[in-house]
Amino acid sequence: MNDLCHMWGSRAESGDAEAQFQLGYCYEMGHGTMRNISVATEWYLRAAQQGHSRAQLHIGLAFSNGVGVDWDLAEACKWLTLAAQRKVQGAQDALNMLKMPADARTLGEQRAKLFKKIAEPEKPLPPEYPNPQPLPPASTTQEQLGFDL
Repeated sequence: MNDLCHMWGSRAESGDAEAQFQLGYCYEMGHGTMRNISVATEWYLRAAQQGHSRAQLHIGLAFSNGVGVDWDLAEACKWLTLAAQRKVQGAQDALNMLKMPADARTLGEQRAKLFKKIAEPEKPLPPEYPNPQPLPPASTTQEQLGFDL
């Protein structure tokens, strides 16, 4: 595992939903680590349960195809509905293309309505991975950042 994946892994283990999503993506695509769809979906699910909208799209697609998780159209509908509600690109299209019995769609929509974020307990990060410095405000000019103009 390369340094970037190790950094995401440390942050993901500490309960950071964005890091969990990023680590899932690393495993899904094989960036800096061996490709492992089962591990990717585990990280996507943890992030999705915390309300991470892009992770909800990825885990919804996984359930719709049975990739890395058991095939479950109601769960797919639930996660894709949640992602679509947050206007994640592609989520509504995936939901519209999902072919399922009416009872599975109804169950998925009910699950989406009942969804409550599950916050993971925060764990301290190891000292070699301190919290990143915040980005400058969007109104910061290139000159203020030290770029030669």
